[in-house]
Amino acid sequence: MTDSLGFLAAFFFIGLFAWASAWQYRRDSARLRGSFDSMRFNGPDGPVKGHQLKVVKQVSYQPGENSAGLGARMGETFWYCVGPGQSYWLAMPMRMSRKGLIEWVVRPLTEERMRAALLGDRRALAALDAETTG
Repeated sequence: MTDSLGFLAAFFFIGLFAWASAWQYRRDSARLRGSFDSMRFNGPDGPVKGHQLKVVKQVSYQPGENSAGLGARMGETFWYCVGPGQSYWLAMPMRMSRKGLIEWVVRPLTEERMRAALLGDRRALAALDAETTG
């Protein structure tokens, strides 16, 4: 009887930990996206807002990204984006300030460099082609 209660308690706490980890990851991802969407920078056709860009691929070099906190992902995540007027961008969250604001580095890419970066990823290339032709 006590073995089954111990097993149930362990199962409950493992489930609770998994749920809390997933919730924190979704919250951190939403915070990253919200920070990105609120950015403004100069594009080839004038000012561009982050929410105007479509992220066609995210690459993370942080091992176990799903378990890494938001601070650990700074400087290790790269977003390849397509913007208005067939503009291409690489965005990287670099660090959080003490106030919790996320600082980004956003660089324009040529179409050739964008395609080279996405080489081997059919889904990302298809999303890129859909954005540039549609």
